Amino acid sequence: MFVYWNAVLSSIQVDWTYWVLLIVTAIVMREFCTYLWNGVIRETGTSNISLCLNVEPFIAKIISYAMSLACRN
Repeated sequence: MFVYWNAVLSSIQVDWTYWVLLIVTAIVMREFCTYLWNGVIRETGTSNISLCLNVEPFIAKIISYAMSLACRN
């Protein structure tokens, strides 16, 4: 095992306000990003957005392959 259970339990035992802040921030940012995304779709058009969404994983694969080659040297 990589992490001792004592370390995991001590990291979970934080003040409840931090958990509330984490949850509220996640919900607010998700809704804010959804709002922005829908606005961009209306302005740009669905065909351009779908092209961007389909090209993004391909570009990520190319970059990760190039980075793996750079790390080997």
